[in-house]
Amino acid sequence: MRGGLFMAEMIKLTKSASMVKEQLKEPLMDTMTAADAKTNFGVLLDKAQREPVTISKNGRPVAVVMSVTAYEEQQRLKLELLRQEVNKGLDDLKRGRVVSAKEAFAGLDRELGD
Repeated sequence: MRGGLFMAEMIKLTKSASMVKEQLKEPLMDTMTAADAKTNFGVLLDKAQREPVTISKNGRPVAVVMSVTAYEEQQRLKLELLRQEVNKGLDDLKRGRVVSAKEAFAGLDRELGD
């Protein structure tokens, strides 16, 4: 049962993270090419203090530069979400709301479309 509970919680956590990610989506970020970022590094750092900046190379986004404050807040939110999901799982366990490993893997297969 333990493995099934873990798998079911991982599925729920993945769904929750996707929902939060969707809710936190911001308008398109400012983008700089890698060459521009290299040439204008000071400008990049200034922009990153106001909002995250996407760095592209060969037309593809390859990195995001953001302020330390924004990064720390993002990490805090991720940890908060993880704690909430772990607490939900522990509450489910206390209340006996568990599934077998077979059920958990069947649910995972359905989610992945196999």
